[in-house]
Amino acid sequence: MGERLTGTTTVDTPEDPHVYSYRCEQCRTTWPATSRREAEAERKRHRDLVHTGGVPDGDSIQRPTRPPLPPQPPFLATPFRRAVSVTVAFGTLAIVTWFRFLA
Repeated sequence: MGERLTGTTTVDTPEDPHVYSYRCEQCRTTWPATSRREAEAERKRHRDLVHTGGVPDGDSIQRPTRPPLPPQPPFLATPFRRAVSVTVAFGTLAIVTWFRFLA
């Protein structure tokens, strides 16, 4: 685990690898970056390649405004989903058995 330092210097933590991001409002695209220096390099590269060296409107380097989403549970992790899956499986088995009995 890393620690956050005061001022403009930060130490990245494993939970928050993308501390900065570069946003081009004109292209409506955001690129994640692990440091401010990396975000500035991405901004320069993007300006040179896409905007022929010009500064697009809304061009900025940002820090994330919300924490990353927690990992999502597997599909059958909730009791409701398990119950639905079991019901569908038994219902399918009952229908197949019924049609075999009729044939």
